[in-house]
Formats: sequence, C-alpha cells, structure tokens
Amino acid sequence: MIEFKSVRKSFGSVDALRGVSFEVPTGQVTVLIGPSGCGKTTSLRMINRMIEPTDGDVLMDGRKVGSFAPEELRRGIGYVIQSVGLFPHMSVRDNIGIVPRLLGWEKQKRYERAAELLDLVGLEPAAYGEKYPHELSGGEAQRIGVARALAADPPVMLMDEPFGAVDPLNREVLQKEFVALQRKLRKTVVFVTHDLDEAIRLADEIILMRDGEIVQMGPPERILAAPADEFVRNFVGNDRALKRLACFRVEDHMQRADLLAESDVGAVTIGAESGDGHDGSGLYWVHDDSRHLIGVLDSAGLSDRPPSQDDVTTVRARDVSVSPLSDLREALSRLLGQGMRAVPVLDSEERVLGEVRLPDIEALNQTGFVR
Repeated sequence: MIEFKSVRKSFGSVDALRGVSFEVPTGQVTVLIGPSGCGKTTSLRMINRMIEPTDGDVLMDGRKVGSFAPEELRRGIGYVIQSVGLFPHMSVRDNIGIVPRLLGWEKQKRYERAAELLDLVGLEPAAYGEKYPHELSGGEAQRIGVARALAADPPVMLMDEPFGAVDPLNREVLQKEFVALQRKLRKTVVFVTHDLDEAIRLADEIILMRDGEIVQMGPPERILAAPADEFVRNFVGNDRALKRLACFRVEDHMQRADLLAESDVGAVTIGAESGDGHDGSGLYWVHDDSRHLIGVLDSAGLSDRPPSQDDVTTVRARDVSVSPLSDLREALSRLLGQGMRAVPVLDSEERVLGEVRLPDIEALNQTGFVR
C-alpha cells in the first residue's frame, strides 16, 4: 500500500500540494485526475523520489520512501510515461531488458523475459524482438513501454499519461488491454490522466484534485452518481449518467440468452408454450454447427406459428455484440445503433455467453444517482 500523509510541496512561493492525504490500496488502480497544475504529476513523482516533499510523508508498505536509496526504490517500481522514452540504439528486447540487466540477470533470462512480456502485451516476440524504436507505431511503442516497466515484475506501477500521445482508436485498444492485463497481474498502479473517460474506464479509485488539494475521491461510479460540489459536477459534465455506465462491466450484468441452432429454427416452440419459465428478451441468437453467432430471431409476433429461416436476420457478429470486458456504455451504444432490445455477449470465438438488455441498463443507471 502507498500512503500520503499531509504532504505539502512548495516550489518557491507556489504550493503545488497543500497537505494532501490519501491511500493507494495494494493491487488496485488509483487514478489521479484534475485540471493542469492541480498537483497530480507532482504527487506521482514523489512516490519514486523524483520530487521530494516539503512537508509530510509518503510511505510504501509502512516505510517512508525517503528512507530508501533512490535506485533501490526505483527497481521495485515500473514507470511508464507519455513519450515512452525507449532507447533508440537498442532493440525492443534489449529495451525491455534494461532493468533486469541492471539487476544482473543473464542474457538468456533477459531475452526469455522479453519474449514473455511481448506476448503478454499482444506483440509477436519473433516479429518484434529485434526491431528498433523507429520501426514501431505509436501504439506499439506504448506496449513496449508497458512491457519494459513490467520486466523485473515490480509490485508498483506509476503511469503518467501513458496513452496520451496515441490516436483515439489505438488509445481505446490500449485501455482495454490494460484492463485485461491488470486483471491478470493485480499490480498496485498510480495512473495520472487528464481524460475523465480514461479514468472511469481504468480506475478502481479516482482522486480528483484542484489547486494542490483533493476535492473528491472514491470509486468512479460514486463520484459520477454524487458529485461533492459544483466544481466536481462541472468537471464530470452534464452527461455523467451516460459516463457512469462505463464503470460497469458487461460480465457482471449480462443475463441468460436464448440460443438456437440454425438447423433447429423450424422446430423450436416460441413463447409461453416452450414451458421453460424463462423471462428473456424475446430474442433468439442463432448459431451455426460451430456455435458461432450468425443471426437473430425475434419471437415477437411468432406465437401463432413456428418460425422459418426467413424470420432469421443475418448478423455480422462483431457489429452487434460486446465482450465480457466491455462496459455498459459500449453495450448501450450497440443497443441504440442496432435498434434491438438486447445485444449478445460473445467470447473470443464469437460464441454467445449471454445478453445485455436495455431495461436492465436503464434500471442500473437510476440506482444511487443524485440529480
């Protein structure tokens, strides 16, 4: 756990931090956010002693960080910045292995670790290990930056606007990959961003700052549901009800889906006569012999006759579905875009795991919401 106790930082006559106190729980992502000059990056850099406090204490697992030698402290902390900072004269695998090299790891062990991490961040080791930074796209370079920060398996990760220089499409991809990666690794992460949508998507806890002070902190859904004051209300925006949907994962709110094999369409009994007692969306997700989604059958108006293949609407699975790790805002976008009462939740093989329904999203977004 990382803890700030009444931390103040002055640069001459300017107070960058004014008695800030907060905790970063072990294994969670804490996001620092706020307007420029609010003190978020100053706070981050105090954790690895790039900046020293004027007053107060920063502690890691109960020990003051000032009691560590800087090099000792930093070997246990991964650090990722917006500009990545890869060494241009080194290959990708040598860039990833820079900290293990300083720790005395043998070359073979470093290269094996680099290959493992390339695979972890979604890059083929054989294709990328010998590349140089100038051969990488922005998104690829950011992945390498994350891999390098993870190389010595540090318990703590500091991330300062790590995806800020990446185009919006790749940024969203990197954010989703970060969520999946954090689920596997459970690092203690302090993440600085100015992007509220990014904070909502990634954070277990948000700390919103202004003028060197904490204005509000808590889980994203709580801040969006009940802003502490007018500043927070303005910062999160008038569309906070919609933003709040990004706090909830599809996997936690999907319902049972009715599945139907393509070969059984003409034989299925629709509606109450089926006798399964299942109060579903009324949509049947049609799959082929490999259980891949290929269509949807709307049961509305079919209670007086058996369906036929003409009643099945062919769909492109990727266009109508969400994944378990998607958020409910994405699910709502799919629902509205497709004009359906529910959207299917698919695994990586395009097999249906469940469905997300519009009434459930509407009910959830009313819970705990302060107007």
